[in-house]
Amino acid sequence: MRILCAAFVLLLSCVCALRVSAQTAPDDKVRAIQTAYQQIDHDTALRIISMTEHEFAADEAGKSGTLKGFFKGDSLFKIILSVGLSYGKIKENYYFRGGQLVYVYETENDNGKPGDAFEGRYFFEGYKTLSVLLKGTKRDGPDDSHHSLELYHNAGYYAGILQKEARRRRT
Repeated sequence: MRILCAAFVLLLSCVCALRVSAQTAPDDKVRAIQTAYQQIDHDTALRIISMTEHEFAADEAGKSGTLKGFFKGDSLFKIILSVGLSYGKIKENYYFRGGQLVYVYETENDNGKPGDAFEGRYFFEGYKTLSVLLKGTKRDGPDDSHHSLELYHNAGYYAGILQKEARRRRT
């Protein structure tokens, strides 16, 4: 009986240890991404390429915006998309590590109201969304599970535009 009880306690301990380990792995990845984007934000050696909405987007009534790429050599580390709308402003910050999207910080505010009405933090590993943290409400409705995929694809689109512009400006 004593051996059976000891075996049960050992088994229970192993299961608990595995659950804790499985839960901390994504947390460790998120912390590593947080460290990476903070380093990017503090890197003063990044070269900035700025474009207006006339250079990167089709004209749409009631919209204005800018697209900025932050480069070191040929490598893109950060993109800031800022779009002004009739009701407020949307800002999306995209962060890259090793050429891969790792983090998007998105804010939305309403004109005339202090602070951000919406704040979203999206953590990526490859094509997979690791974590999503949301605060507030988006004007165009609740955030859905497909929005992180949309941000992922937008990152590739904007990166392509900025890399093409960076090559054009070098020649």
